[in-house]
Amino acid sequence: MKKKYFFIIFFLVLTIFFVINTSSVNANMYKILDSEGNIIRITNNPVLSNKEIEAGCKILSAPEGIIMPTQDQITKGQENKQETSSGSEKYDFRKTNWGMSKEQVKEIEKNILLIEEDVMQDYPKGCDGSLYFKDKVNGLECEVCYYFIKGKLVSAAYKKIGSIQFKNEYINNYKNLKLYLIKKYGSPNENFIEMIKDETISPSAMVFWKNPTDSIYLIGLFLMVFEDKNEIEWSINYQSEGGENIKENLVDYTEKEKEKKEAEALIKELENQSKAIIKFVDSTNRLSGSGNYYYVEGILKNTGKSNAYHVEVEIRSLDKYGKLVSIDNGYAQPTSIAPGKDATYQIMVSFNSKIDSFDTKVYWEND
Repeated sequence: MKKKYFFIIFFLVLTIFFVINTSSVNANMYKILDSEGNIIRITNNPVLSNKEIEAGCKILSAPEGIIMPTQDQITKGQENKQETSSGSEKYDFRKTNWGMSKEQVKEIEKNILLIEEDVMQDYPKGCDGSLYFKDKVNGLECEVCYYFIKGKLVSAAYKKIGSIQFKNEYINNYKNLKLYLIKKYGSPNENFIEMIKDETISPSAMVFWKNPTDSIYLIGLFLMVFEDKNEIEWSINYQSEGGENIKENLVDYTEKEKEKKEAEALIKELENQSKAIIKFVDSTNRLSGSGNYYYVEGILKNTGKSNAYHVEVEIRSLDKYGKLVSIDNGYAQPTSIAPGKDATYQIMVSFNSKIDSFDTKVYWEND
């Protein structure tokens, strides 16, 4: 008899246990339906993701039916979406924005800092501070330059300077950078200058994108030759709306420099019409077998109309910042060059790990 009552009590307790747990499971399980009523998942958490809310999904609870997403869920989803958008907002230059301080730029720019200056500069005009880093743009190694006015970022640039003997490489780099910018900002303005086909000795180009974005006032792509230094440079300059003191600089500076150089070249040509003119035809450098010296050598030519005497070549060794490391001199062979004739030079420069490039100059005496 006791056993009979025991089993009855045990059966009742077990039944109550299953009823309670079954109702609990049913109350906590939900179906997530898409906009067409198809089940996409089953969950015990009646909360839709941002993606599901945007897609018009609904929550289905078996006892109660369809549950629409609450206003809190929608608001929370919108906030999350806004947070995601603000995290990916576009920058003005690389990962910086106009108006940032030097310290902010240095904290963001993780590349090697080459140099920092706090002086008034001729270019860009009006800037009183700058930072220079080493990195790449479109796969090309270059300097990354930041320019400041009163401690605020107003302009920036990519640039690379090299020997004129690599002009074909620089012309190709210019063409690739132009395509890169067109892909990023669209077609450039119509008022551009390109002299890279006919002017093989001194190629130059200027291409502009005015107001390519709401915050960038001007982007200028340049290819320039500095004949006095025997160098060529390509650069991409970015300018902010806030850089009022340098707005005219990207266009006017280059135009004025070009006019100035053309005038100087004309004056020099007139002065030297009856004199000897010695020009570098080719130049190179190599390390000696012992590693103790550089041999800087090349070919000179007298393109003038009279003899040149005591022709002497000066080699200035420069570090990667363009600062002087050493100066060495040597005479051409032969030391006198008749009109239309060539001469060679070879000058030994003591090895120094700081040396990054060589600047060459030539001096001579006329009749």
